[in-house]
Amino acid sequence: MKNFLKENWIIILIIAAILIGAIWFFAKKDTSFKEKADYNCSDFSSQQEAQRFFEEHGGINNDKYGLDRDKDGVVCESLK
Repeated sequence: MKNFLKENWIIILIIAAILIGAIWFFAKKDTSFKEKADYNCSDFSSQQEAQRFFEEHGGINNDKYGLDRDKDGVVCESLK
């Protein structure tokens, strides 16, 4: 086994790099919004888009961006 590793270390390294790259590629979170520190209503082109983002990120129970100021479950009402 030791001899095999000595003779084929470059092939093993290439295979490891390919596997790591594949894992990284397929493990990426597919999201239509880039992660950033803060969102506000001006970041969205419509109220529907803001509402979808709000619901996908916790909704009324987790309004960490303060999009639902009056706490009625409807965000960015000024965009309607």
